[in-house]
Amino acid sequence: MAAAIITPASSWEPASGLERMQLVRKVEQLDSVRENMPSKLLAWENVGQAGREM
Repeated sequence: MAAAIITPASSWEPASGLERMQLVRKVEQLDSVRENMPSKLLAWENVGQAGREM
């Protein structure tokens, strides 16, 4: 699964805050599903919403 997130070295650029937030949310959602912790997923959904409002 992690391989799906990795980009080719040639395309690496400083990520914007939104791109970083989306990546963090993707990883956290995968962790939450694996651990079966809906409350953790909900907490990160709230963080993602705050990131979109910035």
